[in-house]
Amino acid sequence: MKSQRTSPQHLALQAVARALQTAQRSEAYFAEYRKHHSVVEPDAEGRIVRRFPDGQKVILRNMCAQ
Repeated sequence: MKSQRTSPQHLALQAVARALQTAQRSEAYFAEYRKHHSVVEPDAEGRIVRRFPDGQKVILRNMCAQ
């Protein structure tokens, strides 16, 4: 008789739990990284910007259609 620990549902729940833990660790790592390094990312207005730890930002490209 198979154990419930090897049921497809249990394995799927384990996979989801691992994915959530990985996402939380990645989010924490990225938040710490941003405190010390500049990051290039899209902003809310559709522009590509470089954000610096001191709060400054430089617009690299305006991607929104006008």
